[in-house]
This record gives sequence, structure tokens and C-alpha cells, in this order.
Amino acid sequence: MTDYTWAGTVSTDASINNNWSPVGVPTTGDKAIFDSSGTQGCNFNISALDEIEIQSGYNHTVDFTVSVSLNGLKVSKAASIQCTIASSLSFSGTPPYKSNSCFVENGTSENVFYDISSRNNLIYPFVHSSGTLYFDTGYYPFVKLGGSASFSPQYVAPTVADSTDVNMLELTVDAGVSAFEPASTTPTDNERAKRFPLGGSESEIVIVNV
Repeated sequence: MTDYTWAGTVSTDASINNNWSPVGVPTTGDKAIFDSSGTQGCNFNISALDEIEIQSGYNHTVDFTVSVSLNGLKVSKAASIQCTIASSLSFSGTPPYKSNSCFVENGTSENVFYDISSRNNLIYPFVHSSGTLYFDTGYYPFVKLGGSASFSPQYVAPTVADSTDVNMLELTVDAGVSAFEPASTTPTDNERAKRFPLGGSESEIVIVNV
């Protein structure tokens, strides 16, 4: 596995070797990092890699212009994810975060999407095959749960302290999923505080652990 850091030296095109350090294009098994050294935004047109990390010091956007297969997304910068056409970030394999229980780690409680259109254009399909998948608090686009394992709305320590909402535009659960339910019938105070606003605002449908 190689960690490639976005420089944007030549252009905004992610598929150009010299736009990355070290020189090369991240692919399956690699990690793409966006930090303060990035000189311009990125047209992300790579279809498969292991992980994407957008750090808080990155001052541009990552525009997903193709659908991407990956294992993990860590994003800590508000308004950094752009999506100008309908695309997906499809997650599978062993979740890399929070003791192998989360595919996405949100390092900010602010909206990570550049604008409403970017959020509406994107879907996160999660395909999970073993164990139980949990959700870090923060903002998500459309979410689809697939595979044969189970998913839980219960508490997992949030990346941002004291955040409580898992804010999704829409949640779809495939018929093959074994369960989408709390792992315990006696939720703790933390689990009662965790909320799932759906539809982009708390005035819409909300799933609450009770």
C-alpha cells in the first residue's frame, strides 16, 4: 500500500502521475491524501483505490467525476466534497475505522459537501459481509446498505466530540441485509442521544434510539 499526497502541480486531473507525491497515480490498495500542500482542486477520475483522506488543512475541493470503489473515506474539511455528475462512492471489505466498524470517518460536524447539488448527486453504497457496521456522526448523501451482514444505529464514539447526528439524505436497506437494529434492547444515554435525521433537515423523518 502506498500513500499518495495530492499536489496538483500539473493540472486538476487525478489520473496524471506528476500531480501526486510520490509520482504516480493511486490505485487499488493505495491511499489518496488531500492536505495543506495541495495547490488546487482535484478532478477525481480514479475508479478504484483503498482509502481517501481529506484533511482539515486542504483548502480546495475534490470533485468526484466517476464512481469510485474503495474501502474507507476520512473527511475533516467542510464543503470539500464536490460532485457535478451523478456518482457513487462504493464501500466494501473490512471497515477501516473505529475497530473495524465504520467505513466513513467524519472529522467535522459541519456539512462536508460543497453545495446541495453535490450532495444530491452522490450515493454511498455500503456492502458489508461480516460483523456489524456502525455509523460515525456527520453528514452523508444518499446511503444504501447491502450485503448479508448487520447494521446498527447504536452509539460508536464519534470522531467529533459531543456530536450526535448521523445526517443522511435518504437511507435504503436491501432485502439481503440480515438486520438493521440496535445491538442491545437497553440503550445507554449515549445511544439515546444518537439521532438519524433523514432528508437533510431535522424537520424530516428522524430515527432515534429509544
